[in-house]
Amino acid sequence: MLRFGKLLVNCSARISTDTDNNKKILSLPQPKIVNGCQTVNSIKSAVSEVPASQRSVFDRSYVLLKVLVIPQSSDNEENDIFYRNVVKYTNRQTAVPDKAFTVSQFDSFRKLQEGFKKRGLFLCVKMSDKEKFRSMGREDKLNYFHNFEEYRKLFPETISENPCAQHDFAALRFDLEKVLQVFIAFFNDPAVAIQEKSHLLKQKTDLFKDYVVKLQDHISYDDLILLTLLFNYADKNKKIIIHDQSVLISPFYIISFLGRIIRKNAYDEDFQQKTENISKILTNCFRSTESWMEVYKGIRTLCQSYMNICCQHNRWDYNTMIKHPLEKNDYQLAYDNWSITVTSEEKYLKLPENSTV
Repeated sequence: MLRFGKLLVNCSARISTDTDNNKKILSLPQPKIVNGCQTVNSIKSAVSEVPASQRSVFDRSYVLLKVLVIPQSSDNEENDIFYRNVVKYTNRQTAVPDKAFTVSQFDSFRKLQEGFKKRGLFLCVKMSDKEKFRSMGREDKLNYFHNFEEYRKLFPETISENPCAQHDFAALRFDLEKVLQVFIAFFNDPAVAIQEKSHLLKQKTDLFKDYVVKLQDHISYDDLILLTLLFNYADKNKKIIIHDQSVLISPFYIISFLGRIIRKNAYDEDFQQKTENISKILTNCFRSTESWMEVYKGIRTLCQSYMNICCQHNRWDYNTMIKHPLEKNDYQLAYDNWSITVTSEEKYLKLPENSTV
């Protein structure tokens, strides 16, 4: 027997009996590697270098697998702590971040990933998803992204006409933390989205409890994807030239200021902010490429005005400004000045006239 390192996996173990051979069988469905990724990658690399016709040499090669059967119960905190400690202390070479526990424990992240998949987009939730995306073959990607056409028509500069032919799959892949940052920016302060990224998937933080876990209560998958695509476009075009000087416009400020205006316009006649009204206004904004571009340019002008007022008032530079919470008085002054000159984009930032509130 040849032994290559050792593996530790997390799965739902099932024990059955083979009565014919008088043996017990341990089934390990859907195993997730907790410790031993380097071992697995080394084995894969070694096997791939050997021609398929000669791979029988590996038939008698084995890997030592350590199995710990931990009773699963949603209300058993002791078992949960034990599981976390096993994962943490068997990974001495590479630290296991809190988000690795979080994304595996909350089914909402799997549903979010499935929601993106149905729309022809790939959402990286687990750490292994990036490698999964990278290793997907061209045909697999072609099948995966068959539903992205709606977004390509809206964002032709961000998503090429034929990503599969041009190997331009990057625009169709999203990272969970970036999507959550966009979500936070829209409903909160841009500085929170920028500075508190490391807290988004920590279960004890207010951001996680008040926003991340309740994401579906605040926004639909479709609206979240549209905002993320707008963020990507704004990030790609964040550097602009004004009077021969290069100026940065943070995409988080674009999303946050858009959110502030839309949420302000989403109140009903009883002064209640309604999630469905936010969705209706977003639908109005993204009715066409021309509509969201007008909105984007208008919001960018508002951001530029705020930056000028805020930096002059506080004697900050750009990097200092984005580390501070939004200066509400400076924002209001910038908004008042901007709202006087706003023209065509205003109609896209309100509820459609035929919309029922």
